[in-house]
Amino acid sequence: MTSTILIKNIYYMLSYAFTDLNHPIYKRMAGEMFQNSHDLFAAILVNGLRKQVKQGLFKDYVRYSEDLAVLRGKINPRKTIANRMQRKQLLHVEFDEMTENNLYNQIPKTVALLIIRNPYVKKTTKNSLKCLLPYFNEVSTIGLQHVSWSELIYHRHNKEYELLHNICYFIYNSLLLTSENGENQLPDYNEENLSRLFEKFVLCYFQKHHPELKPRASQISWALDDFSQKKTHLPRMQSDITLSGKEKDLIIDTKFYKRMYQHNFETRKHHSNNLYQIFTYVQNKQFSQEKEVSGMLLYAQTYNEDRIQATYSLVGNSITIQSLDLNKEFKEIQSDLEAIAVGIK
Repeated sequence: MTSTILIKNIYYMLSYAFTDLNHPIYKRMAGEMFQNSHDLFAAILVNGLRKQVKQGLFKDYVRYSEDLAVLRGKINPRKTIANRMQRKQLLHVEFDEMTENNLYNQIPKTVALLIIRNPYVKKTTKNSLKCLLPYFNEVSTIGLQHVSWSELIYHRHNKEYELLHNICYFIYNSLLLTSENGENQLPDYNEENLSRLFEKFVLCYFQKHHPELKPRASQISWALDDFSQKKTHLPRMQSDITLSGKEKDLIIDTKFYKRMYQHNFETRKHHSNNLYQIFTYVQNKQFSQEKEVSGMLLYAQTYNEDRIQATYSLVGNSITIQSLDLNKEFKEIQSDLEAIAVGIK
């Protein structure tokens, strides 16, 4: 069995997860054929950088710490004294300066240089990146291993960098591996990266097409017998997706593994921890309301194996385990998601 994902489906998932891809500068990409994932992500990066260059690179305050002959900012007494002891007539000062040479621009520039050296990216795409690099002359490169990706903050002035940084994150974490036979598939990937993308894609799909179901990532309260008990030390129950119909709520937990089953010798079994988790969510959610609550484990199917479609009744609640085949045409993926929505209306 080989593990594959149609590259254009990665693009469609990104389109839902990051609405920036619906901008006209990206839209023409939907009809293009990409021979491997390198070309797809490199093309997204090229268009994103073009958009930023046209709008102007984001400027942010950066803290500098330097030895200067004139006063600027705030003096660091200890280091200034150290300079005097070394007979240096310099002040050590610390100051903030608004500049393009900040982390938000350093990340895409560094990744662009990596792509230019990648043998699997088309020459035309590399040339496009080379034409954009002069606009980043004032921006330095960085060691991507030192970036705290989860701590990057986005607001109205730099919101469009979120897509660029996610693409850069995928590239840096060795997501972009080419197919040996040149087919339009992604034969390997970083599970953590695509797990987050898969979860966000499913949530955004329902938010766009079925707002009446109030799709959200909601917290579930513990059904304590004694309401005076403190919940401080109990783990937080956070659903990936909750859909609310008129007579039923559905809690969906998305899962992205290279293998959808646990394998014990020749026996295949569902992942026990996942089943325990969704069962706990459903039972505690049901305790707080009269409306029926069901649960679903939705697996991203990336192997050429049989589809999972099983429903169990556990203590009066329905738990479904289902796969979504990412190697099918996207319209078939849409059909499967629509069936989930219809089931709770």
